Amino acid sequence: MATYTKTWHWNCASSLCTNNYRTKGITYYTLPSDPELQKGYRKVLMNENINWRKHVICSAHWSSGKRENKNQLPDIICTKEYAANLEKEYSQKPSRELKRKIDCTKTVLTSSNANTVRSTPRKPPKDRSETPVPRVKKRRVSAANVEKENQKLKSQVESLTRELNGKKALIEDLQQQLSKTQTELEKNAANNSQQLNAMKKALEGQTFSYEALMRYPDRIYYMTGLTLSELDCLYECLEPFLHTIVYPDCNNDDSSHLRKLDTKTELISFLTICRHALDLGVIAWMTGSSISTMSRIFVGWCVFLSTIFESIDLTPLPGFLNDYMPKCFMESGYGDTALIGDATEIWICQSENFDINNITFSNYKNHTTGKICLWTLPPGFLLKCTDAFPGSISDADITEQSCVLDTVTKGKTVMTDKGFNITDICHEKGLLHNRPPMKFSHQFDETEVVKNFDIATLRIYIENYIGRIRDWQILSKTWPSSRIDLLGCCFQIFAHIVNMLKKPVGPK
Repeated sequence: MATYTKTWHWNCASSLCTNNYRTKGITYYTLPSDPELQKGYRKVLMNENINWRKHVICSAHWSSGKRENKNQLPDIICTKEYAANLEKEYSQKPSRELKRKIDCTKTVLTSSNANTVRSTPRKPPKDRSETPVPRVKKRRVSAANVEKENQKLKSQVESLTRELNGKKALIEDLQQQLSKTQTELEKNAANNSQQLNAMKKALEGQTFSYEALMRYPDRIYYMTGLTLSELDCLYECLEPFLHTIVYPDCNNDDSSHLRKLDTKTELISFLTICRHALDLGVIAWMTGSSISTMSRIFVGWCVFLSTIFESIDLTPLPGFLNDYMPKCFMESGYGDTALIGDATEIWICQSENFDINNITFSNYKNHTTGKICLWTLPPGFLLKCTDAFPGSISDADITEQSCVLDTVTKGKTVMTDKGFNITDICHEKGLLHNRPPMKFSHQFDETEVVKNFDIATLRIYIENYIGRIRDWQILSKTWPSSRIDLLGCCFQIFAHIVNMLKKPVGPK
């Protein structure tokens, strides 16, 4: 079976050339891609529809018969053989198209011959004489005309100098104005920078953070109830244990980089809420956070602080009371007093559950309350602050459950209020119970009056201690029944803060 090989049938791209792949003795070259060379090729090819990538040009368009290099331009537009072939074809079969092509080839051949440039310039004949150069007649100018022209030039020079001086003066004025504007801009920039710094300081002062508030110690004391030094002392004591804070409904992994508030600001927020009994929405607006965030911060810090403070052992060392017993106790005949106790109650919102209201109802306050017992030493130091108990419980039950009497040396005296009936428990522990006498007749006798006065005078210090704790107004407001679990924690926190940071409440 015969095979067919597909070949490329090329033709010369010139419109006045019929050379193709069948023509023998002809070499074909690809067209250049350089735009400058393409301009020279267009003059020879005389074809408007040239494909510079696919079309080719034959070697007949070079007078040397071939292209020496890629930069050599073709110099023959149409060959005489092409013109003779056209005339022969026209003689056999005349047509307008052939007539037009014949005319075009004749025009091209004649124009190319006319525009032919000689390779060497023609030399002039030797017998040609040199043409004489005509003399130029000099123009005579009178002195008067020269003087007039000089005057004109001088006047022009003077006018130009005046204009130049005016321009110089204008430039100097512009330079002075520029320097003035530069000084004004510098002053304005300095004033703007000062105003910007003042606005930054004012804005920082308005932000609720430790870095901003530390510049205003009065604000810190107003918001937290602690001075700046007391707040720093408290934070330094708590700093080693801050990693143990557990925020409710939060991931317990290390998320310090996600904190919206630093730990010092969180502590200030907690103390501010307790100091002024603020709603969580208000403190959230002050700190730029959400109510849920502030709720988690409040609960986390409340539990953390109460846990840290309750782990502190406040039991006095042996001989401490003998060395620091106030004189008023010695002079009143109560020098053997080792402990002073009192109870306080905080109102609780009534619940929808009748059993809870029945348990927390206090006959003394005629309301649902939480009861807390506080025990101090005669010098005014804290020994024990119990958790919150329902308002219906008795003082004796709280004392027995707190085990505070186990820390007192046998033979010592425990001083309480009149309604604090723990005589039987004290006798079981080997202690004496000293409280104001009860009124069994219509009137106190003289000794009972003196004893009432002396005990009341000495017990006033524990009343003052409780009053200092209640400076944080959250302990003086009605506590929500849904957060009774935090009542005892808050009271314990501020009982320990008063004991640690404030001056002793006891007598000097």
